[in-house]
Amino acid sequence: MNKIVKAINSVIDIAKIDVFISDEIPMTAYIVENRPISFSGQNRELFNNYMREIYSYNQEIYETYTEKEFIKIMLNALSSYVFNKQHINRKEVKSILDSFNELPVLNYTVLRDVYGLKLSDPDVHFKLGDYAIYNYAVQRSHLNNKYNFMPQASSFGVPFFLIEWNASARHYEKAVEIADKQFERFELVMRYILGQYNGPISIGILNNYAQRDKKAHVFSNIDHSVFMYSGGSIDYVPIDIDNQYYNSSSFGFDYVWQLASSPLLNEIQKRIILSVEWIGQALADVSLQNAFLKAAIALEILFVLDENAIISPSILNQISESTALTIGKDYDERIGIESEVKKLYGLRSKIVHSGNKNISLYDLNKILSITRKVLIELTTNYEYKSIKEVRELHALFKRMKYS
Repeated sequence: MNKIVKAINSVIDIAKIDVFISDEIPMTAYIVENRPISFSGQNRELFNNYMREIYSYNQEIYETYTEKEFIKIMLNALSSYVFNKQHINRKEVKSILDSFNELPVLNYTVLRDVYGLKLSDPDVHFKLGDYAIYNYAVQRSHLNNKYNFMPQASSFGVPFFLIEWNASARHYEKAVEIADKQFERFELVMRYILGQYNGPISIGILNNYAQRDKKAHVFSNIDHSVFMYSGGSIDYVPIDIDNQYYNSSSFGFDYVWQLASSPLLNEIQKRIILSVEWIGQALADVSLQNAFLKAAIALEILFVLDENAIISPSILNQISESTALTIGKDYDERIGIESEVKKLYGLRSKIVHSGNKNISLYDLNKILSITRKVLIELTTNYEYKSIKEVRELHALFKRMKYS
């Protein structure tokens, strides 16, 4: 608490009163009780850092208010201290923070348009984990009756399909923020499941990759010819999202959806869903080099004991051995996998340390394939699923290695 009191008093000290326009840039200004409170130049960055520190101090506040709403309420609560340049004490800070939790937590339902999918049975909504998907044209009356909901036509027209997430928050903007994080996760999990790099299938909610246009207009200054270049544009094909493959237990996809929907995860589960998200990012990246690095990060997340460690030779041995022991079925296969991972990490090192751009699609697909195999093993094998910590996982590998 003392650190938070100090941060709040620092905000009071650097705040400028009744200054709405300044030569110092950048500048942020707020109107509090009809008077401007501003932070400019270096103080603007200090203000942002202090407010993030204060905002994240109380977990319940952090989880139920947006940072923007928190700052607005906090500056109003501090107005008299700021205007009088008077420091605040510990008891007063506690009273202000406690007041945030007086507002009730409400349950919100957030729906957004989703593209790139369809339902083979449009009469019922479909669930993956805690995500619900609706065919709006068919289920319009159900949604209107349930939520009094009539969406406006967007630039893409009236929505065909909607995806739903339920969120608890103290104001609706926070509910949208929470839901949007989950919608982004949905996109990344679907990319992981599909496993295709720049393939003809793309699920979009916040990031509609199907709208990525590769057309170019080409002009010749000699004969004034005009050409249209498609750049290999992809015709995206909507998928039947209710196909059992996308929730398959054989590949661990049902378990991944369970992790994607749960707020309470152990260490291994957190690493699994984070690795899945990095694979999703890799598969969406147009740069082979960036995609390769993201796929390598996805593998590192699963096995590195110290999350802050750099990739030293000993860490590389840890990753390559762990990978081999996880997906290799016998001695020869494990030796081959270990050697392959080390070669791939040699490419990773060249990208990071010398800016190497000579990464082929074959290289990318190789590291993606290895990482996905590891994830599938970790999400389907009962022995792995029963492990809660990375140290337990490495203890198991040690027994496997020396048994």
